[in-house]
Amino acid sequence: MTFRQRLDRIMAAQDRNILSITDNYERDMLRVVSNANARAIYYLSNQLQTDRDGKVLSTAANRTVLRKLNRLFLDWMNESGFEIANARLIAQFGGYEPPSFVQVLDLINENIKNKLTFPKWMKADIQAFQGIKIATVDVLEGAVSIAAENAMRQALFAVGGLRFEDLTDLMGRSLDKTVAETRTLASTAVSTYYRTIHARGFERIQQENPELQLRYSYEGPIDKLTRPWCAKIARKSRSGRTYTRSEIDAFADDPERGKSQPPQPFYTGGGYNCRHQWILFIPEDRNDVKGRRKLPKP
Repeated sequence: MTFRQRLDRIMAAQDRNILSITDNYERDMLRVVSNANARAIYYLSNQLQTDRDGKVLSTAANRTVLRKLNRLFLDWMNESGFEIANARLIAQFGGYEPPSFVQVLDLINENIKNKLTFPKWMKADIQAFQGIKIATVDVLEGAVSIAAENAMRQALFAVGGLRFEDLTDLMGRSLDKTVAETRTLASTAVSTYYRTIHARGFERIQQENPELQLRYSYEGPIDKLTRPWCAKIARKSRSGRTYTRSEIDAFADDPERGKSQPPQPFYTGGGYNCRHQWILFIPEDRNDVKGRRKLPKP
């Protein structure tokens, strides 16, 4: 099996792991949001005043009830297991030696004479890894808070014009979007965590081997889910194109990547839901028909 084939298998395994983690989180969130929404419907059915036709009356009392809805919904989310779901997600991130990074380093070492050692993590590295976990929870809580605020706002605007069933259906559709959004955020967070370990690991290797002129290839799947920018860069890498760190950082301003995507492409790849990874490039030794590879000479 060639270097490329083995690398593709490593990246595919990481992709499956990320998919499993986000699937688990989505199932947790479906249950949490469903329970919280049921609590909201029960609460509103006992608090809102309606007319004979079932329309929610435009009264001060009803508006007071709805203004409390966003805070109450957050409480119901937590009581339904939102905080537990977030803790389960973070626990699945794993430690500071993900299999993909260890396997990539082992694969590289099989094809070079001067072996690379696993990097020694500094305090700043550990803080960066922990920071991603903390930020993930903050972002997820923020997304749910915004969703609750939007649901409350929609309900307030609809008072006096909708039947109770239509009002709760409108709120439910708004809150259901939270599941899809938090899944995207969770997937992006897990990918960013792994990319950060890879990135900082390669940075440590560069510091420990200053004579090396490190370049990177963009690795990962090219399929129907791949965004055009990622597919373009990945195809170029498969054709032999490599990138310096400064070239990768410059992609943050590439309009094709999208201004709405997270910054620092060395850590965030193509952006939200990206499944790709910057990998230390080992050019093919064309004198070896088996496809063994070696580090570029400084």
